[in-house]
Amino acid sequence: MQGYGYSSVQVVKLIMQETGTYGQQWRRSFESNLTGQIQNNILENCQMANRISPGLLTGIANQFIKPSATPERPIAIINGWDTRRFRFFMEVRSISHMGTELIQYVTGYTDQMGASMQGSLDPGMVFYINTINTTRSSLRTTPMGSQNVQSIIDCSHLLYQNNYQGVYGAGTEHKMRPEDVFATMQNVDLQAAATDTEFGVSFVDTRSHLTSKPVKANRRYGSSPVFVAGILDSYVQTKRADITGSSGIEIYDTAAGHVSSARTNEDPFVKMLMGKTGSGGTFTWGDLMRIDATIAQRYVVAPLTPALRATLHLAGQSQNWQASDYETQFATTLSQAVPGYMLDNCLQSVKFKATNDQVGGNIVVYITDFNSLLQGIDPSPHLGSLTFALQNTLFKDLTFNNQISFNVEMSCNLTGDTNINLSLNGSPFIPYVAPCFCDSLMSPLITADFSKLNALAQDLSTVVDYLGDSTTPNVNVGFADRSDNFI
Repeated sequence: MQGYGYSSVQVVKLIMQETGTYGQQWRRSFESNLTGQIQNNILENCQMANRISPGLLTGIANQFIKPSATPERPIAIINGWDTRRFRFFMEVRSISHMGTELIQYVTGYTDQMGASMQGSLDPGMVFYINTINTTRSSLRTTPMGSQNVQSIIDCSHLLYQNNYQGVYGAGTEHKMRPEDVFATMQNVDLQAAATDTEFGVSFVDTRSHLTSKPVKANRRYGSSPVFVAGILDSYVQTKRADITGSSGIEIYDTAAGHVSSARTNEDPFVKMLMGKTGSGGTFTWGDLMRIDATIAQRYVVAPLTPALRATLHLAGQSQNWQASDYETQFATTLSQAVPGYMLDNCLQSVKFKATNDQVGGNIVVYITDFNSLLQGIDPSPHLGSLTFALQNTLFKDLTFNNQISFNVEMSCNLTGDTNINLSLNGSPFIPYVAPCFCDSLMSPLITADFSKLNALAQDLSTVVDYLGDSTTPNVNVGFADRSDNFI
């Protein structure tokens, strides 16, 4: 396969396995709730910080921005949630013209179980990309000799709307990534001024529209503290670094660049698909065969033993996701945020228990099982990083700085299901199951209600203006104080 800027793009592994069936899934996009108290808390925590990190906003971010309590709308999947299909895991290796090797782990789902009893695949079976995790492979000299090391450079959902009907079409959805929020912040005043003009024309900014052209959304932003901290820190750092008196729009543009997700036009696999098929988010088995017929030698339809088949989830076996209680919001946040933390640490699957219902009341996380995406490495640093993030960012924020008692048992497989058993404040455990292999459909960074994106932009505009005028970097040594360095 020939890519753009790459001498070689090849699918080296493709594994498919049957899925279960699921109940109706629901859209819960981020929504904001800015009060004077929340604004003061943000300023108090951030005004003396050199950088605004997610840790500074734990317990505050979830009060400010979180998935909506009331479901926005039901989410559709091709052929319905009660249809069995394949989930897939694909490994793609690309070599750039500079000799750099990228290894991508692509996950997603199909529209059907298009395989015969002999294992041959239906050429018309459609594959839908859910997540792309990109690593850079390089040789590193160690005391034990040269070792091949993989470094994560991107972990993103792939977002697209195949039934996009244009600017004024029905069912338009909007992106709510940090860069989309900054773009909308630019237009808040303009929107107000352009509405009900003498020409009777309202201002419409189509940059936020989710279309059939795929875009990436960094999976880290499924966590409220990471989402809020990313936007606030990029603005404050841009404002501090500006010595030319840039306009507000220029500041927003620069800040957006600091927190923008990776671009699909720089992704070797997506660009190859778009060049060959015209679509970077979906492809058929026939498409893959036409691009590289040798893929027929490298795919596996993993069989399910009777014991494994008995464990597949069936619609109705777990809690409905439509409820408006905090348990459902809590579980929704876990289902979207934990996979992002896992990919940050190169983990394909993980099981853990977490609680603060113990002597001392501290939040503790125990990882009981895991599977790494990377082979031949010591997983200890990755497991330690994941444990720290769950304890000190995610659960601390969800419990409003440990004010809510909780017990969680959770397992998450990026190509399978997310299973959550949750108890809050001593209540009975509630089981939730979400299909992780297609969770881009449930991303909180998508909304069909533009007023949510607009309100989010207005509230964040208020906060960044407040922070930009009030924060001072905690730096003691200035440029003039180091003049002796130039002697």
